[in-house]
Amino acid sequence: MKKSEKILLTITVIIAVCAIGYIYLIEPNIKSLFGSSTINLRNKKYIEILNRKDEIQKESKRVLSSNYWKGSQQEQLAAFQIYVEKIAKESDVTQVKSILPITSNNNEIIIQLDAECSVSALTKLLLKTSQSDVPIQIKRLQVYSETNDPNVVRIQIEIATVWINTK
Repeated sequence: MKKSEKILLTITVIIAVCAIGYIYLIEPNIKSLFGSSTINLRNKKYIEILNRKDEIQKESKRVLSSNYWKGSQQEQLAAFQIYVEKIAKESDVTQVKSILPITSNNNEIIIQLDAECSVSALTKLLLKTSQSDVPIQIKRLQVYSETNDPNVVRIQIEIATVWINTK
């Protein structure tokens, strides 16, 4: 073998050994260093959800076992109107002008509450909706000071809930 062929063979063998070393020794270690952190973060989220499984199941059973959920969408709309009127009265919103349905689509019921109340009653109403057993979302809130009394405001709230077909 010529000297140039021996050098070429040596370089080829060195490159092959380096490639095999990289593939089997270096690359797996790099992947484990950088890949494991994202996998661990994802696993931590799943573990956290798994640890909260009992709490989540308990909460869903509490919400779904409520007497609020009715069979048809019309029944639930009526029940939702009664429920909103009840929490409005509990919040000292005494001058309810109207509670009317706005829309009802496949999975959402929206009603509009028009009333006059004090600012503290409005605050209580918003607090009660946030702490409700029934899932409630305030879609729109308008507050007017159209009365002569500075402590009384006129409110118009669009309140939504989900409709669950229990059949």
